[in-house]
Amino acid sequence: MSSYVAYRVLTKTNMPIFSKHEFAVLRRFSDFLGLHEKLTEKYLRSGRIIPPAPEKSIVDTELPKATSTSALSGAGVLRLFNKVGETVNKITYRMDESDPIEHLRLEQSNTDFYVLAEHVKDYLGLIGAIKDVFHERVKVFQNWQHAQMQLTKRRENKAKAELANRPEKIEQAANEIIEV
Repeated sequence: MSSYVAYRVLTKTNMPIFSKHEFAVLRRFSDFLGLHEKLTEKYLRSGRIIPPAPEKSIVDTELPKATSTSALSGAGVLRLFNKVGETVNKITYRMDESDPIEHLRLEQSNTDFYVLAEHVKDYLGLIGAIKDVFHERVKVFQNWQHAQMQLTKRRENKAKAELANRPEKIEQAANEIIEV
C-alpha cells in the first residue's frame, strides 16, 4: 500500500470560451514533475524561462543547492547567515530579558529570516532557469556557426569544381549547398 500527497490546483480565468470561470483538479507531485519536463522540452529551446519544479518537501531545513556555482550555493548562503549570527553574538552582550516585547522581536526576526530565506531560494531557482536558457542559446549559436562553416566549405567546393570544369562535381556540390 502506498500513500501520496494530492495537491489541489485551482485555475481561474475570465476568457469567454470557457463555460466555467474556475476549475479545480487534484494532482500528485509526480504530475508537476512531468509538467515541468514537458514545458522544458517544448519552450526552453525558444528562450523561455521555465521556473524550477516545486520541491516535494514544503518544509526543509536547508536552502536548495545550486550546482556548479561558487558564488551562489544554498549551503554557502546558510553558512554565511550562521556566521553573521555567531559574529553578532560574540560582539554583543546578551541580556536575559523576559520582556514580552523582546519575545515579539525574536519572533519577528525569525519570521523575517524565514521570508528572506524563501526569497533567496526562489531567486536561486530563477537564476538556475535563466542559466539553462543561456546554455540553450549558446547551443543554438554553435549550431548556427557550424552550419555557416559547412555552407562556406560547400560553396568553396562548388567554386573549385567550376574552375576545374567538372560538371558532375558542380551538380553534386550544388545539391550539397541546397541540403545545408
